[in-house]
This record gives sequence, structure tokens and C-alpha cells, in this order.
Amino acid sequence: MIDPQTPMLPDEAGAQAHHWIARLASGEITETEMADFRQWRSLSDNEQIFRRERALWRRLDGVEGAFSVRAMPRRRNGRPVRRLHFGKRRMLVGAVAASLIALMAGPQLALMMRADHRTSTGEIRRVALVDGSEAVLDSGSAIAVDFKASGRDVTLLAGRAWFNVRHDDARPFRVAALGGVTQDIGTAFEVERGDDGVNVGVTDGSVKLTSSIQGTPLVLKAGQHAHYDSGVAVQQTAGLPTDDIAAWRTGELLIRDMEVSAAIRAIARYRKTPVFIWSTMDRLEPVSGTFTTDQPDDALTTLAQMRGLEITRLPGGVLFVRGASAD
Repeated sequence: MIDPQTPMLPDEAGAQAHHWIARLASGEITETEMADFRQWRSLSDNEQIFRRERALWRRLDGVEGAFSVRAMPRRRNGRPVRRLHFGKRRMLVGAVAASLIALMAGPQLALMMRADHRTSTGEIRRVALVDGSEAVLDSGSAIAVDFKASGRDVTLLAGRAWFNVRHDDARPFRVAALGGVTQDIGTAFEVERGDDGVNVGVTDGSVKLTSSIQGTPLVLKAGQHAHYDSGVAVQQTAGLPTDDIAAWRTGELLIRDMEVSAAIRAIARYRKTPVFIWSTMDRLEPVSGTFTTDQPDDALTTLAQMRGLEITRLPGGVLFVRGASAD
């Protein structure tokens, strides 16, 4: 454990900043560690050093060449330019990797403050709610729970969750996400909050679904799906067999006719360190497959082989994925 009281030289302070960045991004930092982190950050120049290390990821446009194979540049006299010493280059790449991980830290801290239940990356957890209902949270997910006399309200803050609702309680059971509400009508269902909005799927019974601009509910039954976004009306989408809805609960990751970039993001949610897509993949054929949530790197390797992708691994576990022909 790092002692926040110990004076640090500049290089040592930078190493400590990398340590805290990695711990914050892991989603597994303890309350004791958080107290130590706050104390460390309040000392001397640590705040400035921490902000500097977090800001490095914003300058990624200037470091692309560090992660690709290129010919050695030459001076005008034809002699090759001397390369950065291996040890220094390794330190630089390591610092960039740690700073990339820092990109994840801010949202994680916000979730810690708001969530009643949350999961770290790669974790799938069953939660017994106070009314006897059950929630299952996927990797990197968070919910806030507010049960009172007027209703049982859950807010999906991040990720996705599956709910099996207890029905001997007269209070309505509602799940809010991005301005929409999914209300139970004797059911089990999944709600997913993604970059493109919210997806709802029903595994048993039915739900009624409204968005912020749609007052008339859309009723979904078992096997049916719907999608909405903030300020967009609910639209029913293609359904799935009920066994395939929220299959991640049993450790299965189902990818069905999915765009390659979306498939990469679906797999990456189970890695403790991030995956960055370096080039456009719009022209690649969609992919399908069944993978396991506890082996995300194997799934990414298989996907790369299927579509001719290149994977670059950085210190700390950060991955870059790009098309084999990308410049």
C-alpha cells in the first residue's frame, strides 16, 4: 500500500499517479484506498502531476507512429536518425498506456457516488433487492434503488441489468434510463444502456415502455425487444428467442450479425483495461459467434482472425485494434 505521507521525488510521484490511475480505472478500489488517494492528491504537487498524467490520452493523435511499424527515418546525409533508447521508449509507452487507462477513471468515480449496486469490469453479480426481486448486473454496470410507498424505482446508471420481479407487492416496479421508463407487468426483463440509447428485452411476461416524448406505453411480451434514445420515441425492434436474451447471465456472449466495431465493444466490456478502435471498420462484413465472458482476449483474437484485424498490445493491458490495411 502506498503511504500518502511519504515525500516523493518527481519521477516517483509520476509512478504513484500511474498507480492511482490504474486503481481508479479497475473499478475495484476500496474505500480505504480512496481515502489514501484523496490524501495523496492533496499533498505538494501531486494534484498537478495527476492531472498531467490524465491529460496525456488527449494527445493520442500525435503518438500513432509509436504503435505502428515504419521505416527508420534518415537525415539529409542518408544516415539513420538515432532512435530513442529502448528503456526510455518503454517508459514513454508505459506512461501513455497508463494515461489511456485514466480515461476510464472519471466516470467510475461518478458511479461510485451515485450507485447502490455496481459491478467492476468482468464481474457479473446477482443482487437481492429489498422487496424480494432479483437484479443481475452485467460487467461494468450500476443501478440506484429507491423503494418507497408510491413505487419500487430503479435507475440504470450504466451497463445493463436483468430483473426478475416479485409480484406479491402492489407497488409498481419501474426501471428508468435516459428519460424512458420500463414498468413491470408480471415479468422478467433486461434493460441495457449503451452509446446508441436504451434496449429492452423481455424474457417472461410483459412490460410497458415509455420514453420522455411518448406518453402512450408500448407493451412488450416475452421474446420482444424495443429501443429508444433520449428525446426519441420507443420503437419495437427484431425479437430474440427468450433463452438468448441476457445470455450473459450464464457467461455466454452472443454476437449475432453485428458490425465489427460494435462486436469489439461488446467483447471489450469484459476486459479490465480498455480497447481502442484505431481505424474505421464500416466496410467489413458483420460477424456472428458465441464466446465466453471470462475469456475476452480469446474472443478478440478470434474476431481479428475472422476479419483480418491487427491487435497492438501496450504495457498495462491496453489494446489497439485496427484493420490490417489501415495506415
